Amino acid sequence: MKLKGATLKQTGSTTAPPEMHVTFQKNLQLLRIADAKLFQCVNDHYDSTPLTIESLQGTKGYSATFHDGHTISREGDQSTWLEIADQSVTVNINTELVPLIIGVENGEVILAIARKTDEPFYEFPEAFISLYIVEERVDHFILFMHLFDLREILFSQRVNFAVGPEWEAMLRAHLKRGNTRKPTKIFSTQGGESAVAYTRSVIERIGSEIDQEARQLQAELHDYYAENSYEVWQTQSSLMNADRPLRVLGIVSVFSSFIKYCMQDLLQGVRDLGHETELLIENDRGFNAFNAFKQLKSFKPDLIIIIDHMRWEWKGVFPPGLPVVSWIQDLLPNLTQADDKRLLKEDIVFSFAKAWLEDGSLSGPMFQESNKEAHFLPIGFNHHVIQPRSDVEKDLDVVVVSHLCDPGENCNCIRAGETMRLYIPEKHLLEADRVTVSQLLRLYQVFMETLDGFSSFDLTRIQFETGALDDLGRDLLQRVNLPTDPDYLDLFNGYCSRVIWEIITRIKARPVEHLVKAGVDLHVYGKNWSQISGIDSAIRGQIAFGDELNRLTNRAKIALNAPGTTFHMRSLEIIGSRTFMLSRDLPHAFDLTSLTDFFERDSEVILYRDGMDLVEKVHYYLDNPEQRERIAERAYRKSLDQFTYPKVAERMINVVSEELTGHSST
Repeated sequence: MKLKGATLKQTGSTTAPPEMHVTFQKNLQLLRIADAKLFQCVNDHYDSTPLTIESLQGTKGYSATFHDGHTISREGDQSTWLEIADQSVTVNINTELVPLIIGVENGEVILAIARKTDEPFYEFPEAFISLYIVEERVDHFILFMHLFDLREILFSQRVNFAVGPEWEAMLRAHLKRGNTRKPTKIFSTQGGESAVAYTRSVIERIGSEIDQEARQLQAELHDYYAENSYEVWQTQSSLMNADRPLRVLGIVSVFSSFIKYCMQDLLQGVRDLGHETELLIENDRGFNAFNAFKQLKSFKPDLIIIIDHMRWEWKGVFPPGLPVVSWIQDLLPNLTQADDKRLLKEDIVFSFAKAWLEDGSLSGPMFQESNKEAHFLPIGFNHHVIQPRSDVEKDLDVVVVSHLCDPGENCNCIRAGETMRLYIPEKHLLEADRVTVSQLLRLYQVFMETLDGFSSFDLTRIQFETGALDDLGRDLLQRVNLPTDPDYLDLFNGYCSRVIWEIITRIKARPVEHLVKAGVDLHVYGKNWSQISGIDSAIRGQIAFGDELNRLTNRAKIALNAPGTTFHMRSLEIIGSRTFMLSRDLPHAFDLTSLTDFFERDSEVILYRDGMDLVEKVHYYLDNPEQRERIAERAYRKSLDQFTYPKVAERMINVVSEELTGHSST
């Protein structure tokens, strides 16, 4: 596409500086890549829109006159506007804010709101808040492109532009996409309350149209599954000899990279069995039901797979009769506090942790009153990527691959005297003047001193033993003269808290510190290891998942399974590459699913008790390569037999078939 020519006219004693022209041209070329439709709109309008810009020297202001005589002027800085915007945008992990900005005249405000709402959830760095920018006049948007460097928002997947006379149609198209939610807060930099009221009415009208289309799709899906609920399962005499392949739809949250990899690998295993799959990734902290209905109608899945969620959380999206597998990998409140929910006949629940099936964590009212039980489904590995490499030499003695949390999330920021990024319980107590910063810092200082005296076993017990964190919290709060009511104990609990992350960091760091101190040739890969003092010689930076990680693991004579649950994705990546692995010997009470449930101790997996035992075993197996390789080979053969994702998928489909029809599919 050839860019049409245009002249930027100049008037007055001062003229627009050349950098404005440069900024516009850069933005225009970026827009060509980022948003082809908007580029076409701007490009078509540009040569028919004489535009005059007069620089107001010494200020952040400007004035512009358009072809119809309309003039915009802004003098001085926009501190008042920026203060209003700052006070109007409150962002936290529970926010329902989805901003829409009317008009681009106050560009500083747009950029300020964009920056404040950009990736605000450090607990979930892949989540984002959508931002809508509406501008009816294309010439105003062209001026906006002259005045501001827009790189940071033009390439942001969360920013949605609706520009020109067809802005309503553009906004409708945005709202019908799969990764957006309806705007909830409107800022107007032009037109005042009347513009806000009209825009809100447009949003409501578009929402009503989408809801009507969604209801029609929902009715059609209900009719389809009323007639076709179990037909495919009844005729499925075997996984590979069905009347037709199964159609399996995987739905996964945006909040966890691990869960996304897990779902993608599981679906690959389903395809390896000869079935068809599609993937739907939830975006923007929400689920777009309209697009889910469209994909359901188009694909007509025989089975839905979701991780860490249940059917009822999608509020009627999945019609009765459509089987839904829930694979639980984290005991989140939506599961543990769901006493008023019930499972349907076609709901099948799996747990990746044996411990949750044994201790009753997944046997609450939703199971009991439905006369159902959860099943065990282990994690697997993608054998297309994770495999032995004959072209790689084993030239590294010991390798560790594991991430540590950001130092702002644990207590490292306090040790280093750096700024804390507040968790919600910390923020609430500070904002309510129920604790001072100095009291909070003192509490964490006493906490760190207490952990210094704990063994690795003590740290693990505090992390996993029921009530242990509360007991520790009460003791520490009393020692610093703070109350022990639930609001203060929340500092020690929760899926994400500074206390939990500090404990996990120390558990992961202990074996690395032991090996470095013993002079072992250690190579540590992953994020944030620089916060651990004394191990600089071992830190090697990050490694990409997939083939690069597999090649690295193949280079290791010994790969260390990072502490935590012993049977998980990383342990299978090591075993699946036919590399010798050392793993921590955890009591079953603290091990959600143990390696020794599947692999023979001392024959297929080698476990260490503590730091001294770890160092001794590292030296022994480095000196005995033949024994090391025999153990790695036995574990590898068993992993191929049981834990490739086709094996995991086969196990899952068999259980679903038994639940739905009373007979196995094999």
